Amino acid sequence: EIQDKMERNRIHINVLLLLAVLVVLDISSPDNIESSPEKTHRKATAEQPFPKDTIYILGHPGVPSGMGSQLMNMLSHKLLFNDMGRNFIVDTSAYSYRWNDTVGLLTGYFTPEFQVIDNKNQHPNIKKEYNLEHYPKLSSFEEIINTSHPVLVTALRAPTRKFISNQYDTRSLEFYNRMAREACVHLQFNAQTLKEIERVKAQNQIPDFLQGTTVAFHVRRGDKLKRESKLYKGLKYVNKLLKITNKQIDNCFIASGDYAAVEEVTKALQDRHVNCTIYTLTSPSEHGASSAYKKSNKTDTITFLSEMSVLIDATYFIGTFNSNVGALVSLKRKCVHQDALHYANSYGVDTDNWYIIGL
Repeated sequence: EIQDKMERNRIHINVLLLLAVLVVLDISSPDNIESSPEKTHRKATAEQPFPKDTIYILGHPGVPSGMGSQLMNMLSHKLLFNDMGRNFIVDTSAYSYRWNDTVGLLTGYFTPEFQVIDNKNQHPNIKKEYNLEHYPKLSSFEEIINTSHPVLVTALRAPTRKFISNQYDTRSLEFYNRMAREACVHLQFNAQTLKEIERVKAQNQIPDFLQGTTVAFHVRRGDKLKRESKLYKGLKYVNKLLKITNKQIDNCFIASGDYAAVEEVTKALQDRHVNCTIYTLTSPSEHGASSAYKKSNKTDTITFLSEMSVLIDATYFIGTFNSNVGALVSLKRKCVHQDALHYANSYGVDTDNWYIIGL
């Protein structure tokens, strides 16, 4: 009888231990761990029974801006709304940069891992799914800061940008690193874009800038000097290079919307005895873009992304941080030059510190 009682107690203890193990396993399973702020999506909880989504309108009518501006602001909005516990969806149907009539900028050229609305034929489904009768009417700022709304529709607007500035130290290294991680996931060139980039580089005999010691310059000209930046002459860029390194430079690349800027930097390189082979995709007929956001046909887009590819690959990048292109390139360089210091060897002639213009 004593042995039977001991056996029953042993079985009872084993059952309790098994139940405890199962409880621990259930609690620690991926489905029960709250996602970190850096995750793209968050799992619904008991307090949040339905997913809360934000639809970001890329290139909303009335907000004309170039690709660099739109992509930089898209990434910063993604961080904000993901940290608010929202899934992030992007509507590219109104944006003029496209792969074709049915495929927009993001899915056409990049590798987004969030949901993308490519064209207006998808709008009826969005209206039905989210009960948005007047889509793509934007949500009010009051709705945006009230996290209880199941779906928000937003775009690049001053109040939301100010909200981002208040939520983050947007000039910190931590913010740069978080933005770089987002860019490395969602803004990698896809296979069809890489094929086009390699074609353009081959046609222009541009070598692999990952090989040897190389430098790429991005020089702003045109309307940007009236609205966003003062003039920095070619010598300023070359002097910045010589301050950074005394290594022999094998190849140099100059990207600009104005061929006169290419000539400026070329002369400065020669005057300062930097004996690199110089490459550019800027044609002698280019004299500064009057409105960069209008330059959006596919050929020009591929050329721009080909320039960006070289700016990313080069050992050193020298541009301006008050340029959205310069800021975006500095993020994407982190994907390639992970161990390099100072924003992945990215330098500005305007300031030493990376930031997003307007934030």
